[in-house]
Amino acid sequence: GVGLGVYWYWPKFLTIFQEGNPLPVALAVAKLELTGAEIVPVTPDETRLIQKSGSEEPLTRFLAGRGWRFKDRLGAAIFYERGGRTLPVGSRMFTRRYVIYVLERRP
Repeated sequence: GVGLGVYWYWPKFLTIFQEGNPLPVALAVAKLELTGAEIVPVTPDETRLIQKSGSEEPLTRFLAGRGWRFKDRLGAAIFYERGGRTLPVGSRMFTRRYVIYVLERRP
């Protein structure tokens, strides 16, 4: 009955709160789906980005537009460099359809 339904869907429902306030993430996902963008900032300072699951090429293109060049990948950490500085980026699955990137600082 209802109890089983709540038990089944509750973990899926809670997924939207894993990044804190779900509204910015929901808006970014809507923008991804409605505009066909490859990658979308979740935060105004562009330190959190979201893209559909797959290779990090959209992230690399996004950062290349800001002068960063791919350096290395170690597990869930991706490193870019510009002018002798390194920008570490953490990646994690938000859902099976989307990946969230967390940049150490504004690109």
